[in-house]
Amino acid sequence: MTQGPRKREASRQARAGVAVEDWPAREGPGPEEGQEKQRFRFVVLSAVWLAGLLLILDRVNISLAAPILMDELRLNGTQMGMILSAFFWGYMLGNPLGGLFADHLGLRRAGTALLVGWCLFTVMTGLCTTPRQFYLVRFLMGLTEGASVPFFQKLQRTWLLPQERGRGYAIFEAFVKLGACIGFPFIGWLITLFAWWGMFFATAALTSLGCIYFYVMIRDSPDGHPWVSAGEKERLREALEQDEVTNAPAAGQAQKASFGENLRQLVGDWAFWLLALLAFLTTSFYFAGMTWLPGYLAKERGYTVMKTGIYLVLPYLGSIAGGIACGYLGDRSGRRSLVGAAFCALGCPALIGAVWVESLTGVVVLLTIALFFAIGALNSLVTLIYDLFPLESFGTRVGLLGGLGGGLSGVISPLLIGFLLDVTGSFFWGFTVIALFTLAGGVNFLLLSAREKNIRQEREARAALSAGVAAGVLQKG
Repeated sequence: MTQGPRKREASRQARAGVAVEDWPAREGPGPEEGQEKQRFRFVVLSAVWLAGLLLILDRVNISLAAPILMDELRLNGTQMGMILSAFFWGYMLGNPLGGLFADHLGLRRAGTALLVGWCLFTVMTGLCTTPRQFYLVRFLMGLTEGASVPFFQKLQRTWLLPQERGRGYAIFEAFVKLGACIGFPFIGWLITLFAWWGMFFATAALTSLGCIYFYVMIRDSPDGHPWVSAGEKERLREALEQDEVTNAPAAGQAQKASFGENLRQLVGDWAFWLLALLAFLTTSFYFAGMTWLPGYLAKERGYTVMKTGIYLVLPYLGSIAGGIACGYLGDRSGRRSLVGAAFCALGCPALIGAVWVESLTGVVVLLTIALFFAIGALNSLVTLIYDLFPLESFGTRVGLLGGLGGGLSGVISPLLIGFLLDVTGSFFWGFTVIALFTLAGGVNFLLLSAREKNIRQEREARAALSAGVAAGVLQKG
C-alpha cells in the first residue's frame, strides 16, 4: 500500500486542529475525491441566512409603522415603547426554551415550525386594533422568533468548520442587516401602498416562501443530507471532533459530558455569566436601533416614513461591513475578545455624536460609523459562544444567553428610550445611555480574554497530539 493516502490523512488531521485556511476552505484535489463538491454546506446554510433576513424584516416592520400607530391610536412614547418591548418579553422567554428544544428536537422540523409560527403572528399583527391586542400578538411573535434563534445558531455550529465561524456568522448577520437595509425602504413603500396593516400581510407572504426553502434545504447534520458529498461530510466530522470543547483538560483530548453534567457546569461557570452580561450590554444598541431609530428620525428630525427608510440604508450597510470586518479580524488573529473590545470602544462616541449633531449628513455618517463598530462587535460575542461551549449543551447555553442577555436588553432598551423621551422630550439621553452600555461591553470583552486564551491553548495541545499520532502512523508505514 502506498503512503499517499496516509499522508493526506495526516495532513488533513493537522489542518483540522491548527490551520487557518482561506475561506471557503479548500481541500487538496486527491484523485479519489477531486471532483466532489466540497462547499455544499454554504448552499445548505443559505436557508438559515435567508431565514435571518426574514426574521429581521418581520421584526422591524412595526418600527417603521410606529409613528403612524402613535398618531392613529393616540399613543405616547411610553405606550409605544411597551408595544415594541412586548416582542422582547416573548423573545426573552423564547430564547432559552428554543435552546432546550434545539438540544432535544430535530433542527429541521422544529425550526420550520417556528418559522411558520412567526409568519402567522405577522399576519395577526395586521389585524390588531387596540394596544392590548398588539401587546399579546407581539409577545407571541417574540416567543417564536426568539425560540428560532438557537436553532439557527446550532445549525451554523454544526455545519461550519471552526476556522469559518467568524466569517460564516458575519454572513448570517449580513443577511440580518440586509433585511433592515432592504426592509426599511421596502416597508415604507408597502405602507404607502397598502397602509400599515396591509404591509404586515405582504411581509408574511414573503416569509411563507422562506419556510418552504428552509424545509427543503436543511438537515440536522451533514451526515443526514443526501446532497452533501462523502468527502465534505468526512472533513466536517474530523474537524469538529478536533475542535470539541473538552470537559477534562488533563486528559489531553476532547471528552464528552452528558447534557445534565454540562448544565451543572454552566451554573458555576463565571465566563457564562460574564457572557450573559456582555450579551445584554452589546445587544442594547442593536435592539434600540431596530425599534427606535425610525421613530427618532421621524419624530425628532421630522422626516417622512419613506425618507426615514431611505436614510437608514447606509447605516445598516455599515453594520454589515462591520460584522464582516470583525469576523475577519477575529478569524485571522484568533483573539475575538480583543477585537470585540476595540469595536465597542470605537462605537460609543460615534453613537453619542449621531444624536448630537444637527445636519442630516452628520447624522447619517455618524450612525453608519456607530453601527459599523457597535453592531459589528456582536460578531465577536456570538463566535466566542461558538468557540467556548461544548456541542451537547450548546443550544441550551446560547438560548439562555439570548434570553438573559439579548432578550432582557430588548425589553429594557425600547422602554428606557421611550421613558426618557417622555421625561426629557428628546431621544438624546436615551441613546447616550445605550452608548455607555456599549462601552461597558468592551470592558467585558477584555475580562473574557483569559478564558479564550485557555481554550485556544487546549485545542492547540490537542491538535499537536493528534499530529504526533499521525506522524507515528507514517513512520510505521
